[in-house]
Amino acid sequence: MATGADSSGNIKPLQQYSKDPSGATIIPASKRADGTWRKPIRVKEGFVPQDEIPAYKTKQEIIRTNIPSGPFGLDPADAPAQADKVLSKSAKKRAKQKEKKAQEHSEDVAEHMQSLSISKNTKAS
Repeated sequence: MATGADSSGNIKPLQQYSKDPSGATIIPASKRADGTWRKPIRVKEGFVPQDEIPAYKTKQEIIRTNIPSGPFGLDPADAPAQADKVLSKSAKKRAKQKEKKAQEHSEDVAEHMQSLSISKNTKAS
């Protein structure tokens, strides 16, 4: 039976194989996108097509995906939320400067908008 792998590496069937009258397992004929037909293919029991075999992961990739955040032995349920990020003194200063600059810019735009006036064009085009 053809199979595919999900994100956890478990293999699940993608298509149903059938048995011919002699008892051999076959992949049934299927229609291509251009309208032509593929021939039925006889396969051995337990066959998995090359395209459906999950990609090989090295030990380092497996370890990297399973690394817990925080110090060793810390229960993730007891870990503080990372949203409570502590900013350094210079980061706080930069954030305050950005807010001040944005405030000044919005005030300047408001002043310029009030000084604008709309007038009709007297020339006919």
